[in-house]
Amino acid sequence: FVIRKHFKRWEPVEKATWVAQVFKRYNDELDRHIKSQISSSRYVYKSLGVDGAKWEDKIYQHFETKDLKFGRKVSNLKQWSTAYNSFGNWVNLNAIMSMSSNFEVYLSSIVSLAIQSDPGLLFKSSKSIDGTHILKDGSYDQFPIGDYQIKVTKGDWSSRINQLEKLFGLVPDIFHEKHSELEQIRKLRNNIGHAFGRDIEASKVNSLKKIIPVENLTVERLTKYQRILWYCVKELDLQLSHNHVGTFQFILFYHNLFPSLSTKSHINERANWVKQKIGSTGVQQIWKPFYRELVNYYEK
Repeated sequence: FVIRKHFKRWEPVEKATWVAQVFKRYNDELDRHIKSQISSSRYVYKSLGVDGAKWEDKIYQHFETKDLKFGRKVSNLKQWSTAYNSFGNWVNLNAIMSMSSNFEVYLSSIVSLAIQSDPGLLFKSSKSIDGTHILKDGSYDQFPIGDYQIKVTKGDWSSRINQLEKLFGLVPDIFHEKHSELEQIRKLRNNIGHAFGRDIEASKVNSLKKIIPVENLTVERLTKYQRILWYCVKELDLQLSHNHVGTFQFILFYHNLFPSLSTKSHINERANWVKQKIGSTGVQQIWKPFYRELVNYYEK
């Protein structure tokens, strides 16, 4: 399928930005890992049932292990099952940490991309400046892009949403509707990253010799959080790609490629070259007139 669209600076040619597409690829990869863990767990328990296993069975009756210490620590199938399910919970906790990190990378990337494309945002004057001019003749050093990236990925979600609204005027409704769940994900991520999946404040108490229980994260809750993060990306990406990004990623790609091209070559040659280069990255096929118009727009 070839996209037959003409080049229009503020009109996106694809359904999602490249940073959203990358988010989805990582999300799909993680989803395959999670589903593989779930299916293997079900298979193990089903196989044990077929073998007529009992909770009091020794683990070597059903599993091959040369680790004698493990055999002493986990003496029967009931203890093994408890440990195995705990490991499954650790998988879920680390999965939500990866999802959250992927989401924050997306937020940081899309905010940077929107400002680079539409720097007038910083002056409440969207589209008054085309970021292409700064790419070619100026510098983004004077723009506090890094500050905004930090503001939308640090702090609680009330603060993050407030920063997104200050920058873009509004945010998709889902950010407000799922504020509570986004906060749950943020706190859970911090607990995993800084306290082995336990409450951070409780873990700091050093006057007692005790083990704090790890938070339980079911597959159902994990899937719910994953779905929320994906919808947040979809809605925000739709808003920003149409209002502030447009075709800027294609312009940026050509800008980086331009120094290696000969300006003496025909415009059709340069259009073919950028079409091949972008196509090799996995971007959906777009007809040649789009690339000829892209080259013409950038160079003029």
